[in-house]
Amino acid sequence: GTGIGGAIIVGGRLVRGRYGIAGEFGHMQVVPGGQRCECGNRGCWEQYSSGNALVREARGLAMANSPMATDLLAHVGGDPASLTGPMITEAARAGDATATELLAEIGHWLGVGIANLAAALDPEVFVIGGGVSAAGDLLLGRGRMTMLSTLGLLPLDGGRFHGFGNVPFAIFVAAAFFFGVTRLPRRARLRA
Repeated sequence: GTGIGGAIIVGGRLVRGRYGIAGEFGHMQVVPGGQRCECGNRGCWEQYSSGNALVREARGLAMANSPMATDLLAHVGGDPASLTGPMITEAARAGDATATELLAEIGHWLGVGIANLAAALDPEVFVIGGGVSAAGDLLLGRGRMTMLSTLGLLPLDGGRFHGFGNVPFAIFVAAAFFFGVTRLPRRARLRA
């Protein structure tokens, strides 16, 4: 929820990389010159797809007195500092349009990052967990579509797939709500 961590496991062994930073996926730049990250860089993935990003965006709307935040503020007695990720998720589940949009935006950036990792590493599985993953399809539905679109794998023209053809790829599916993680099968093939 607070950021994006990661690990690379090959043959049952953790890969740390030459300098020990392998798996710091949250610090991949997805928006050049974007939001400042705690690491000091700008545009890091976790600044766009994490629980912290969700809360930052909601509080930003609320502090700007945006009419979009009226219902969210009503949930916390008008105090933007009281907005939390779980509260935003619950508001989205109850049909709050702004909360739903915020989770979809976080999901979009999750899909962008997952697509980049899939293209670079072609892993067998992605494991998705953390607090914000409890939003389920409110987050992951958009993430799944963005990942597929980014990789050129969305069905077009009556269900035909375009892009990588029959190359196997990791499919991004819903995270477990209660278990915190999910395994994603790699053995799916698309027919061009």
